[in-house]
Amino acid sequence: MTPYQHFKEHLSSDIQYSRYQMVSAILCDSEALEELDDYSELRLDFDLGQIGQKVEYIRYLVKGIAASKGNVQAELWALHNERIELAKLIEEALVKHITTYIDAQYRDVDMHAL
Repeated sequence: MTPYQHFKEHLSSDIQYSRYQMVSAILCDSEALEELDDYSELRLDFDLGQIGQKVEYIRYLVKGIAASKGNVQAELWALHNERIELAKLIEEALVKHITTYIDAQYRDVDMHAL
């Protein structure tokens, strides 16, 4: 590995870590999220249909549990898993949205100049 490749590898790793840190900071900052929401160049790019189907299935499970008389452990476990999957879908959508915003803010930075 040449010194240039080694430097490039470290720079890439540092950039990835910095992006991760920026995303985490934005997720914790309500003002930053509001600013992000107002950013006109962005559009949320995720599958609303997929999220909608998860929400509807969770509602179906909740109705089934409410109507059930007896042991509902399996149904509660299924409900728990579906909620986790829904949360993951929403998290992925938010992170993708924030990452797009960050990339847009730094698109004019010449990484080769670093």
